[in-house]
Amino acid sequence: MTTNNSRSVRLTLITRQTAVPDGGLSLFNSDETIVEDCEGMDDEFDFDDIYDVPYDFEDAALRKMEEEYESCGSDGPYEMTTSAEYSVEDGRAIFTYNESRLTDMEGTVTQISFDINNSGVVTILRSGAVKSAFVLEEGRRHTSAYETPLLPFEICVYGRKVKNSVVLPTSDGDLPKGEILLDYVVEIRGMDAQHTCILIKIG
Repeated sequence: MTTNNSRSVRLTLITRQTAVPDGGLSLFNSDETIVEDCEGMDDEFDFDDIYDVPYDFEDAALRKMEEEYESCGSDGPYEMTTSAEYSVEDGRAIFTYNESRLTDMEGTVTQISFDINNSGVVTILRSGAVKSAFVLEEGRRHTSAYETPLLPFEICVYGRKVKNSVVLPTSDGDLPKGEILLDYVVEIRGMDAQHTCILIKIG
């Protein structure tokens, strides 16, 4: 096992959410009908309320990522800045932080991670008051469990866009810097699906 000493970094999470129009479709369907529907669902939403993220982007890739974020869901945005612990374990970059009342998940610890050799697949693990595991991969569906104090649920997540521009440090004194864009549809079995878009700013 390879483990780097953890370091504190700043995370800013900007989130948009909106319900997927109910057409009797489900991410759990084996024919993947809703996946095809989700690809064109931008036309179903009102994106007039564009959120101007107050940051400068020196890199063209980051500017493109911001533009893609701005075309996401219509509810919000909700912004939270927090301190996270950054570490590298077994070839994975890991960012761990505590949720707050702002996210309705107080008492929950969230861990965002990705393989340093495959940064396009991002995993979100939550433990504590809420327990869940999301694997977000562009163009693919993943199923997992979502545990609450009342009942466990089965969830299905479809990654519409996963963009990762995080640059990891090459020396002990440096800190990671960059952004992760997560655009996905999540459905708890038996409930309506929800479109979520999160822009995570690191550093």
